[in-house]
Amino acid sequence: DSGPLHGLVHAAGTLSSKPLRFLELTDWSETLRVNLDSAFALAKGFRQRTVCASPSSIVFLSSVAGLIGSPGKSAYAASKGGIISLTRTLAVELARERIRVNCVSPGWVETEMTAMDAKTMTAEQLEHLRQRHLLGFGQADDVANAIAFMLADTSRWITGSNLVVDGGFSIQ
Repeated sequence: DSGPLHGLVHAAGTLSSKPLRFLELTDWSETLRVNLDSAFALAKGFRQRTVCASPSSIVFLSSVAGLIGSPGKSAYAASKGGIISLTRTLAVELARERIRVNCVSPGWVETEMTAMDAKTMTAEQLEHLRQRHLLGFGQADDVANAIAFMLADTSRWITGSNLVVDGGFSIQ
């Protein structure tokens, strides 16, 4: 037994890239189940007194897709927008238990998941996306560092926030 946990990071995710006319309810439900329902379930389990320390911190991984429109990403965007709303609501609800709740919303980060999505794009589409990220595409460490900050005591006065880590993508 290692004692109560001081932090939780929810970084599960699946990316569905289908236009509305091809998106089936099963695709929609699966995306919300993996991206949003799992965040709810983990938070519910974490807040149990025997599980989490006081104070403690929850960090959800959202996406800039939850903030902006993007064709073919309705299920993904809805699930990530839901994460942002869940963050704000749980921050209010869990503050009295001394649990801070925040989320991090990355832009395009070069991972296996985005590599699969890139295969569905033309070279021109991918280059356009790259150009929209003013500081270039992100790396996993860029997001990990933001998450580490949100977990640490250095962010002890931050709750209900969405830290956008997107290389300038969403400011345009």
